[in-house]
Amino acid sequence: MPSGVLSGAHWLQQGLPETDADEEDSTLGGDIESSTASISSNILNYRTINGRTYHSDSVTDGDYWGPNDEKHLGALEIYAHGIFLMVDEKLHQAPLKDDIKQAIDIGTGQGYWAIDFADQYPNCQVTVMNGAVENWTKLYKQAYRCCKPGGWIEHIDVSPNILSDDGTVTPGSAMEQYGRILSEAGIKINKRTTTSQDGIQESGMKEAGFVNMTVKDYKMPVSSWPEDPKLKQVGLCAQAAVSSDLEGAIQFHFQLMGWTKEEIAVYATHLRQEMKEQKMHGYWPWKCVYAQKPLDA
Repeated sequence: MPSGVLSGAHWLQQGLPETDADEEDSTLGGDIESSTASISSNILNYRTINGRTYHSDSVTDGDYWGPNDEKHLGALEIYAHGIFLMVDEKLHQAPLKDDIKQAIDIGTGQGYWAIDFADQYPNCQVTVMNGAVENWTKLYKQAYRCCKPGGWIEHIDVSPNILSDDGTVTPGSAMEQYGRILSEAGIKINKRTTTSQDGIQESGMKEAGFVNMTVKDYKMPVSSWPEDPKLKQVGLCAQAAVSSDLEGAIQFHFQLMGWTKEEIAVYATHLRQEMKEQKMHGYWPWKCVYAQKPLDA
């Protein structure tokens, strides 16, 4: 077992926390699953893990972590709204011109961003691409090749490591372990989960040839613990999304680490409890990097 990563057996030995795992968190306001999005019936032959469906290998490379069922898509919709609030309700940070003609959306979820972007820029053709990226620098170079002189690239990403500025996310807690486990699992399948914290966005875009780079850092609270009204709302969205389908978000990676379904369930209960108690002031660090292709390129 990698250094610092607790095993699934550890959490099974801990047992369930005292609070009833099935108790609904009143701060979330009703049944989260009621806002789920429907799945297209045209994509067949799903992979199945613990009763959850994933896109088949014919659609992805077999290593995409997220389920494609209604429960998970609903959670993603809530999470995406939290991101939108976090970035001050802006679809992009780069200084785009109003007459933009072409845009490519890669991996922003169910397609809502692309729809909203097309509404904001009605003369722009928006192409949507999904999937997991193995080599970001290679992708940046492809983007540089396709981008016209003066065009922009923008990449917003998150580290799975939950941090705290006041030291309340303690070693060995479910929150502290979350990022460690996802990072180690990503290494196993050559899918980096720490792109933002490792500086890949900045170094990769620079290597590709982009200039005029800007970096913006954000914090997404894991629950509604902040006193700041905006951050509290962002945290509420994050907590609602994670609480509604935590198992769906983690089981692909955790199984890669050899965890059983029972071990995953117990760990998920501990993480939900830590989020609900709000004793730990954790947040996910997000980073947005945008840069421009030289006008004389």
